Amino acid sequence: LGWHVGGVNAWALAIALAAAGGLLPEAWLSRKARARVGAIDRALPDALDLLTACVEAGLALDAAIANVARRPGKATQVLNAELARYLRELNMGVSRADAMRALATRAGSEDLRGVVVALLQGDALGLGVAPVLRAQARHLRLKRKQRAEERAMRAPVLILFPLLFGLFPAI
Repeated sequence: LGWHVGGVNAWALAIALAAAGGLLPEAWLSRKARARVGAIDRALPDALDLLTACVEAGLALDAAIANVARRPGKATQVLNAELARYLRELNMGVSRADAMRALATRAGSEDLRGVVVALLQGDALGLGVAPVLRAQARHLRLKRKQRAEERAMRAPVLILFPLLFGLFPAI
């Protein structure tokens, strides 16, 4: 009960290791989930542009989604997999609205959820798919530009400390 390992109480070490064993997998999984959502968010504006071009060229929405899902590339791999799963659900007989809602829920991306909601509302109101897709693509491109500007505004603050502690003492 009172034995020590290298000067550390064995019970304290066991508790610390158990806590780390409980927290580390959760942190790893949440980091992977954030990276997955980020990959979807990065690929979505370009996929919507391609989807809009396909729909305007005369393809039905599902055929255009199949065309986008077959597009090769490491950057779009996660989104393509989700779109392919959406198409498989349609082939199994799930309604388009339910499959789209499941896609939005499964992906976890707020941007994709917004696109799905806009498509479902456009379908309910009888709007064409192409104008809805074009508006969503424009909105997501603007959002991507704003995120890039936000990251650019943070860069000077992030550079400040390495300059203060690395470069200025050398000068």
